[in-house]
Amino acid sequence: CSSDLSPRVVEYVAAADPNGGFRLMMNERPYTGPSSVAPQCVNQTFPPVQVTGQSVEMAGRLAYCRFLYRVPVPDSPMGADWVPVWQRPDLPRAVRVEMMPAAPNPSKLPSLTLNVPVHITRLVAGVYADQ
Repeated sequence: CSSDLSPRVVEYVAAADPNGGFRLMMNERPYTGPSSVAPQCVNQTFPPVQVTGQSVEMAGRLAYCRFLYRVPVPDSPMGADWVPVWQRPDLPRAVRVEMMPAAPNPSKLPSLTLNVPVHITRLVAGVYADQ
């Protein structure tokens, strides 16, 4: 059991499954300051997440796996519409992961849709002393 409680950067990506269908993959690494996330934000855009030999399979043999992003609306805790691609300089209000197993199995936990709120405590495009 690791006692490392340092902040982490976690990336998720839906990738082709070598067994057919899709799989949900995850990359994780330590957050050591703004320069440690610079490769994930190039010219205020997010390049595609890369699956590497260090990536972890979170779910496999899926019929589909997709992400949706909740557009923030000023003075609204919930946001507005869900969009399939995030190409804005700010962060979404929430992220939704939708997935379905290719062959449902009643002896396993069911896949479900997960909505994760994004709590922002800083201005995304702001300039701070630690940058």
